[in-house]
Amino acid sequence: MGLQVCGVDSDSVIEVKVVPVHLLTNVLPEAREHLERVVEASHGDITYESIRNELVNGQAQLIAVFKGHKVIAAVTVNVTTMDSGKRVLMAPVVGGDEMELWLDDVMNLLNKMAKDTCCDTIRGIGRAGWTRQLKKYGWKPTMTIVEFEV
Repeated sequence: MGLQVCGVDSDSVIEVKVVPVHLLTNVLPEAREHLERVVEASHGDITYESIRNELVNGQAQLIAVFKGHKVIAAVTVNVTTMDSGKRVLMAPVVGGDEMELWLDDVMNLLNKMAKDTCCDTIRGIGRAGWTRQLKKYGWKPTMTIVEFEV
């Protein structure tokens, strides 16, 4: 039996973890709802299956945010080398609940991952609301994507 810290409810402890490939089958079912919300917002650009395949094949890593034993957020990351040679830590899929509980910790982890993989930049893709959330961390919009359906 583990020790419980007096006054700390273990179901309210927030942990941010990079999920090893061999544990994906345990974590993905719980992370799926958060990943699916990003799929819905992608206008058909990605599918849950494409996210899952990239994770299982080692093309991307899953960061899971746990509140107690429950996954409350999921982030996928990968390193991309641009034509110029610039290395970018990409975070193309970010979804979750109770962002105020985990965003600081995820930003710290992304910074560490970027430094550890010799990346010059961390880049995310998302809706305009992310600009407001990330501004306090020094993020700024660098490009705009527009489209026209035919």
